[in-house]
Amino acid sequence: MPAASRCKPPSPPTTHAADNDQANAVFIDFVLRAAPANEADAAPSRAEKDASALADAMIRKLPSGKYRLYSRKKNPKTGKRRNLGTFASRAAAERHERAVQYFKRH
Repeated sequence: MPAASRCKPPSPPTTHAADNDQANAVFIDFVLRAAPANEADAAPSRAEKDASALADAMIRKLPSGKYRLYSRKKNPKTGKRRNLGTFASRAAAERHERAVQYFKRH
């Protein structure tokens, strides 16, 4: 990346207090926004988002031992979730959930 396009922090104020209140505020604001205070404040990575999306998938185990995939949204009229299929294994249900999400967005 060229040096001209890099974001450089403003230099810390070096003159006396009366003229520096605004400069101090800008510098402190930049420093506080530059990095999150801890890992929990950081934006989630794509892998974390994908993992949380799979966790949001409505996969329930049926009394028969099979797994059923339900839609994420409830039908406003009935208040129930749409049945998106019944699968022999949880892995198969998760594969289908990924396929559903792919085709929703492509």
